Amino acid sequence: MTCGICDNCTRDPASLITKDVTIEAWRILKVLTEVQREGGRVTLANLADLVRGLGGASFAVGAGGKKGKGRATGEKGSIDLDEVAGGKVAMNKEVSVSGRSVFAANIPS
Repeated sequence: MTCGICDNCTRDPASLITKDVTIEAWRILKVLTEVQREGGRVTLANLADLVRGLGGASFAVGAGGKKGKGRATGEKGSIDLDEVAGGKVAMNKEVSVSGRSVFAANIPS
């Protein structure tokens, strides 16, 4: 079923490139699990940079607490991407859907 309005529905199906990104997704989830285990907080953009090895593989650690949003304490956590996820995830931030950035695995031309 399609709406016939959005980019996903109006795009020519022949122009789509498909790729199984199961392994990349698993690796991203492993990194996110480790960030959570360390008490860290990341945005989607921070997570994308983190799994690509940008920013020194570090993230902000939250103050914790159950009420309200945890604020970063200025403390940084770090991740060994090789140990946690088997290395960096090859991805880019070039794909945009409905004005929001989404992340896609690199697809060789």
